[in-house]
Amino acid sequence: AAENYKKVKYGSIGVPMDNVDIEFENKDENGIGELKVKGPNVMLGYYENPEATKEVLKNGWFYTGDLGYIDKQGYIFITGRKKDMIVLKNGKKVFPEELETLINRLDLLLTDYDARLTYDLALTTGGSQVTDFIYVMESIGEG
Repeated sequence: AAENYKKVKYGSIGVPMDNVDIEFENKDENGIGELKVKGPNVMLGYYENPEATKEVLKNGWFYTGDLGYIDKQGYIFITGRKKDMIVLKNGKKVFPEELETLINRLDLLLTDYDARLTYDLALTTGGSQVTDFIYVMESIGEG
Protein backbone atom coordinates (compact mmCIF):
# COMPACT_ATOMS: atom_id res chain seq x y z
CA ALA A 1 0.00 0.00 0.00
CA ALA A 2 1.07 3.56 -0.47
CA GLU A 3 -0.07 7.08 0.30
CA ASN A 4 0.49 10.22 -1.71
CA TYR A 5 -0.63 13.78 -1.31
CA LYS A 6 -3.92 13.00 -3.06
CA LYS A 7 -4.73 9.80 -1.17
CA VAL A 8 -4.27 10.16 2.57
CA LYS A 9 -6.60 8.91 5.28
CA TYR A 10 -5.84 9.04 9.01
CA GLY A 11 -5.08 5.60 10.44
CA SER A 12 -4.74 3.97 7.04
CA ILE A 13 -1.60 2.55 5.46
CA GLY A 14 -2.88 3.81 2.12
CA VAL A 15 -4.40 2.25 -0.97
CA PRO A 16 -3.12 -0.80 -2.83
CA MET A 17 -0.21 -0.06 -5.15
CA ASP A 18 -0.58 -0.52 -8.90
CA ASN A 19 0.14 -4.09 -10.06
CA VAL A 20 -0.37 -5.48 -6.54
CA ASP A 21 -3.39 -7.58 -5.65
CA ILE A 22 -4.58 -7.68 -2.06
CA GLU A 23 -7.19 -9.73 -0.27
CA PHE A 24 -8.23 -10.28 3.31
CA GLU A 25 -8.71 -13.95 4.15
CA ASN A 26 -10.82 -15.55 6.89
CA LYS A 27 -12.73 -12.37 7.72
CA ASP A 28 -14.57 -12.21 11.02
CA GLU A 29 -18.00 -10.65 11.63
CA ASN A 30 -16.38 -7.18 11.57
CA GLY A 31 -14.73 -7.77 8.20
CA ILE A 32 -11.25 -8.12 9.72
CA GLY A 33 -9.06 -10.77 8.14
CA GLU A 34 -5.45 -11.61 7.35
CA LEU A 35 -3.90 -9.46 4.63
CA LYS A 36 -2.39 -11.36 1.73
CA VAL A 37 -0.67 -9.78 -1.26
CA LYS A 38 0.45 -10.84 -4.72
CA GLY A 39 2.53 -8.88 -7.18
CA PRO A 40 5.90 -8.45 -8.90
CA ASN A 41 7.34 -6.59 -5.91
CA VAL A 42 6.49 -9.31 -3.37
CA MET A 43 9.40 -11.34 -2.03
CA LEU A 44 10.22 -14.73 -3.47
CA GLY A 45 10.98 -16.20 -0.05
CA TYR A 46 13.19 -16.04 3.00
CA TYR A 47 16.90 -16.44 2.29
CA GLU A 48 17.95 -20.03 2.95
CA ASN A 49 14.82 -20.68 5.01
CA PRO A 50 12.40 -22.82 2.99
CA GLU A 51 10.33 -23.74 6.06
CA ALA A 52 9.55 -20.11 6.88
CA THR A 53 8.89 -19.42 3.19
CA LYS A 54 6.40 -22.29 3.02
CA GLU A 55 4.48 -20.80 5.97
CA VAL A 56 3.92 -17.41 4.33
CA LEU A 57 3.90 -18.06 0.56
CA LYS A 58 0.94 -20.08 -0.69
CA ASN A 59 -0.31 -20.30 -4.29
CA GLY A 60 1.57 -17.11 -5.19
CA TRP A 61 0.14 -15.13 -2.27
CA PHE A 62 2.24 -13.68 0.55
CA TYR A 63 0.41 -13.98 3.87
CA THR A 64 1.64 -10.95 5.81
CA GLY A 65 0.42 -11.92 9.28
CA ASP A 66 -1.25 -8.49 9.48
CA LEU A 67 -4.94 -8.34 10.34
CA GLY A 68 -7.06 -5.56 8.99
CA TYR A 69 -9.67 -4.46 6.49
CA ILE A 70 -10.20 -2.30 3.44
CA ASP A 71 -12.85 0.43 3.54
CA LYS A 72 -15.33 1.38 0.80
CA GLN A 73 -12.94 3.99 -0.59
CA GLY A 74 -10.16 1.38 -0.95
CA TYR A 75 -8.00 2.41 2.03
CA ILE A 76 -6.30 -0.37 3.97
CA PHE A 77 -6.33 -0.38 7.78
CA ILE A 78 -4.17 -2.67 9.92
CA THR A 79 -5.73 -3.61 13.27
CA GLY A 80 -2.98 -5.87 14.59
CA ARG A 81 -0.83 -8.92 14.02
CA LYS A 82 -2.34 -12.39 13.75
CA LYS A 83 0.18 -13.87 16.18
CA ASP A 84 -0.50 -11.13 18.78
CA MET A 85 -4.29 -11.43 18.78
CA ILE A 86 -5.94 -12.33 22.10
CA VAL A 87 -9.17 -14.32 21.95
CA LEU A 88 -11.26 -13.89 25.10
CA LYS A 89 -13.49 -16.58 26.62
CA ASN A 90 -16.54 -15.06 24.91
CA GLY A 91 -14.79 -15.27 21.50
CA LYS A 92 -14.15 -11.54 21.25
CA LYS A 93 -10.85 -10.73 19.55
CA VAL A 94 -8.65 -8.10 21.18
CA PHE A 95 -5.41 -6.70 19.85
CA PRO A 96 -2.60 -5.40 22.07
CA GLU A 97 -2.52 -2.20 20.02
CA GLU A 98 -6.12 -1.49 21.01
CA LEU A 99 -5.31 -2.01 24.69
CA GLU A 100 -2.30 0.28 24.44
CA THR A 101 -4.39 3.01 22.82
CA LEU A 102 -7.01 2.78 25.57
CA ILE A 103 -4.42 2.72 28.34
CA ASN A 104 -2.67 5.77 26.94
CA ARG A 105 -5.97 7.69 27.04
CA LEU A 106 -6.34 7.23 30.79
CA ASP A 107 -5.72 10.36 32.85
CA LEU A 108 -4.65 8.13 35.73
CA LEU A 109 -1.47 7.15 33.93
CA LEU A 110 1.28 9.66 34.43
CA THR A 111 3.93 8.51 31.98
CA ASP A 112 4.52 6.24 29.02
CA TYR A 113 6.43 3.99 31.43
CA ASP A 114 3.28 3.59 33.55
CA ALA A 115 1.25 2.79 30.42
CA ARG A 116 3.79 0.22 29.24
CA LEU A 117 3.93 -1.39 32.69
CA THR A 118 0.13 -1.67 32.90
CA TYR A 119 -0.06 -2.98 29.35
CA ASP A 120 2.59 -5.62 29.99
CA LEU A 121 0.88 -6.62 33.25
CA ALA A 122 -2.48 -7.02 31.50
CA LEU A 123 -0.99 -9.25 28.84
CA THR A 124 1.14 -11.42 31.10
CA THR A 125 -1.44 -12.12 33.80
CA GLY A 126 -3.71 -14.15 31.54
CA GLY A 127 -7.01 -13.96 29.70
CA SER A 128 -9.25 -13.33 32.71
CA GLN A 129 -7.18 -10.33 33.72
CA VAL A 130 -7.39 -8.94 30.20
CA THR A 131 -11.17 -9.45 30.29
CA ASP A 132 -11.39 -7.66 33.64
CA PHE A 133 -9.21 -4.84 32.35
CA ILE A 134 -11.44 -4.34 29.29
CA TYR A 135 -14.52 -4.38 31.51
CA VAL A 136 -13.00 -1.62 33.65
CA MET A 137 -12.12 0.40 30.53
CA GLU A 138 -15.69 0.07 29.24
CA SER A 139 -17.09 0.99 32.66
CA ILE A 140 -15.21 4.29 32.72
CA GLY A 141 -16.34 5.13 29.20
CA GLU A 142 -13.14 4.37 27.31
CA GLY A 143 -14.42 1.34 25.37
